[in-house]
Amino acid sequence: MRSRDEWLLVEPLFDRALDLDAEGRKALVETVKQGSPQLAGKLLQLLDAAEGAREVIIDRSLSEVAASFVEHLPRERTSGLTIDSMVGEYRLLELLGEGGTGRVFRARREQTMPTASPELDVALKVLLTIDEGGAVTDRFDREMRILEKLDHPGVATVTGVGFSDQGFPYYAMRLIKGPEITAFARQHSLTTDARIGLLRGVCDTMQAAHDKGIIHRDLKPSNILVEGGPARGFPVVLDFGIARENRRVGLTLTGQILGTPGYMSPEQGRGDSREVTVRSDVFSLGVVAHELFSGSNPFARGSGVETVAAVVRDPAPPLSLHGFDGFLSSVVERCLTKDPKQRFDSMRDLEVALTAVQIGLPEVH
Repeated sequence: MRSRDEWLLVEPLFDRALDLDAEGRKALVETVKQGSPQLAGKLLQLLDAAEGAREVIIDRSLSEVAASFVEHLPRERTSGLTIDSMVGEYRLLELLGEGGTGRVFRARREQTMPTASPELDVALKVLLTIDEGGAVTDRFDREMRILEKLDHPGVATVTGVGFSDQGFPYYAMRLIKGPEITAFARQHSLTTDARIGLLRGVCDTMQAAHDKGIIHRDLKPSNILVEGGPARGFPVVLDFGIARENRRVGLTLTGQILGTPGYMSPEQGRGDSREVTVRSDVFSLGVVAHELFSGSNPFARGSGVETVAAVVRDPAPPLSLHGFDGFLSSVVERCLTKDPKQRFDSMRDLEVALTAVQIGLPEVH
């Protein structure tokens, strides 16, 4: 396996390991080893390299350790972007988020400054490394293609693509100005009916993605932002960085765990990429729904490993324990069944069931 591909596979596991104590890291390695001994070995190598011994230096940031690792990847270059830098025709104004392979900035076209309205700002995603056609670049290119394919108001539209002067690819997309779906509901003390309405909006967006053969694989509150006010809130789905086109499985290996602990489906937690389908996204949205109504993630535990184990093993407490109608509870419970075949077949079916809850009809199977 090429070194640049190894980083892509091990990075999410390494990120998780840095948040664990020694016992937790050991348990994580053992869990990974069951699905992929090779990947477990690479994870151990990276943990060792991070501190030159057998324990991780916890006070080092992930970005520092990742940067030191990336420096040794063959034929790769890394960017040194800072606020106020120029990337193509865009000036970087604010760092919005970052991961192992890219950063997202609020940016503005240089020729429109300083008179341009902030309403014209964009979200600019820039690849941090160039690996000459390797898996990192492939994933970045694929995410851009996916976003270009998804012409839907519930997805941030791509407005431009290009390369920085240093040769790093980027793409600009509509900047979504709004809180996470769960924070939006709390801030505005939304009714149950209004919360269901937001979930139906996400269902509509994800059905459009699924119709084009795209599985998100990382639905969670931070990837669902809500624009507008409490009366007309509209959810927008973000971050298709680990999304998969249903007919293209070459960038995902069995044993590779992709997703976010607490929101990934049981099949993702087991590292079984062959079982990841649209029903996996249904599960993840079910977790978001449970949190939206109950106020907490039903699978959250003390560590990432324990959380993934709970997703795979433990049933979610029914929403009826939080005082919600049994009908709504049964819809969310169906999303969260461990067996994918017992979940809703599609986001459209889930949306129909949520609509039935709103108007008080029996559940549609």
